[in-house]
Amino acid sequence: MNEKNIESLKKQVMYTGFGNLLDMDIDKNIKSGVPDFQLKYNHEFGRDKVEANLNFRRSEQDNYFFNSYELQLNKEGSEPLKQLFYVNRPEQAIKKGEGEDHKGEWVNSTITLKEAYNLMEGRSVLKEFVSKESEKYANWVNIDFKEIDDKGNYQIKRRPDFDLEAKLATLPIKELSDEKTRKELIDSLQKGNRQSVTIINDGVEQKLFVEASPQFKTINRYDGSLKLGAAQRETNDQSAKQDQKEGQKAGKDDEVHRNSQRRSSRKSHGIS
Repeated sequence: MNEKNIESLKKQVMYTGFGNLLDMDIDKNIKSGVPDFQLKYNHEFGRDKVEANLNFRRSEQDNYFFNSYELQLNKEGSEPLKQLFYVNRPEQAIKKGEGEDHKGEWVNSTITLKEAYNLMEGRSVLKEFVSKESEKYANWVNIDFKEIDDKGNYQIKRRPDFDLEAKLATLPIKELSDEKTRKELIDSLQKGNRQSVTIINDGVEQKLFVEASPQFKTINRYDGSLKLGAAQRETNDQSAKQDQKEGQKAGKDDEVHRNSQRRSSRKSHGIS
């Protein structure tokens, strides 16, 4: 039994957000020599409950790998939601924009349990990627619940560049005045968390919740009961309509270009 392999697995499971409660089960299954095994893990985020199935498999070299985990989100009054997340593997289905080549590019750091929960809640997470030229860069990602891949998973897609710090600077947030709390706030929002902040208006402090929304290039703001403000909903609706218009215009431009190419091709072949 490869002790280094076992310790490496335990650390990987811990850093992915599952702690060390599964250590004894990892030992037991590897000692049994099974070709693959699955471990269950339950957790609660507030009133939401998540059930995870962690998948392990033995390689031809007799080393075990933590390949993926399936997460089920159970919310009161809603149907269970499932999603499979790969662990440090190129197969993680994260798309770039429509028509862009993303072959050979993958997420460099594993999506942790809390980040996976945030994604399934509809929020966005900032992750590091590695290109096919081995260059590292960061991109926001979120789940597109309207698109499912051939394995039955929702597509995880990248979002356009979003200057989180610049957007935060436009809001009178008390926590931004201190360097330590500013960094903690930014780090939390980049992980996809909905974060409590203090807004100061005319010297009056008010507690709100904020979250990053790269899709609409804004910061979503919620009141104490976690309801999105009317002004914020209007801003998001306007951004969505603008994105739709730009997409339709791009589609028309592409069609014009294709028609022009067809006409040129027909002329070159003497066809009128």
